[in-house]
Amino acid sequence: MKRFLLILLLIIVSCDKSFKAPEPNKLIDQPMMEEILYDINLLKAAKSKSYKILKDNNVQADIYIYEKYKIDSVTLRQNIEYYATFSFKKAKEIEERVKLRFDTEKNRIEKVIQDSLQKNKINDSVLHHKKKEFKDKQDINILDSEGLIVSNDFKKWILVHSFFEKEKSDVKEVRDSIVKLIANTDNNQHRVDMPTSLLEGKYEFSIYAKKNEMDFIRLRIGLEGYPVIFDLSEGVILGTQEGVVSKIEIQDSGWYKCIIRCAVDNVSVVRVNIFDTNAVSHYPGNNINGVYLKEPKLKKIKKL
Repeated sequence: MKRFLLILLLIIVSCDKSFKAPEPNKLIDQPMMEEILYDINLLKAAKSKSYKILKDNNVQADIYIYEKYKIDSVTLRQNIEYYATFSFKKAKEIEERVKLRFDTEKNRIEKVIQDSLQKNKINDSVLHHKKKEFKDKQDINILDSEGLIVSNDFKKWILVHSFFEKEKSDVKEVRDSIVKLIANTDNNQHRVDMPTSLLEGKYEFSIYAKKNEMDFIRLRIGLEGYPVIFDLSEGVILGTQEGVVSKIEIQDSGWYKCIIRCAVDNVSVVRVNIFDTNAVSHYPGNNINGVYLKEPKLKKIKKL
């Protein structure tokens, strides 16, 4: 395409200002000639910036010009020579208009690119913020890919008038998954809560529990869900509530899997209370007595 560039022709003919190319057999009018020269400049720029794209799409610049304007190489060459030598002033005007139009389009494209980059930057920032919000929400709810609330180490749970003591096992998996929930000396409830923001539905909450100095735990889903008390000494359920399905399953080494299911308007909290006796909700602990817990899980279910 270099032979098509008007600037080169102007340099060539400037060496001989007396040279005048004859009028072509097929004269291209000036407006169309400007369009052709503009397209040649665009294709030259595209070739320098996006050569691979043009090659992969089999775009040949000269063939594109010939087919678009229904001309051949001879006609184009004759017209470029004619306009370049017919009038230096007119040729310069054509060149300047083509350049002005090209620069205007270039600036427009650059602005579009900058705006797009800025928009992408903003979108990336928003996406990063949303990802952070989602991660923070995950951290609060501790949701896994199946929508379960799972926290073997209990780090995100909120202690109320109680504290955790880690299992002192030499086996890392056991040490990291088991906690002892201990009642402090306040005359109050002694429990651990997991705040959530799950919506209306049917849910199952389960946790593995083992008696220590205390024999009882109470589980509930949401503040509206009725609590259920589990006797870890006898392996039985006490005080079955209407609308709540509960179950206790014996495991190895004195462990029980305690399960409750119920329908609630929202799951604002999942709660585990511990007791010396099943009849007393508020009592002072001694910073020693408690219950072993591990693997709490909450999942949405289709039916109770």
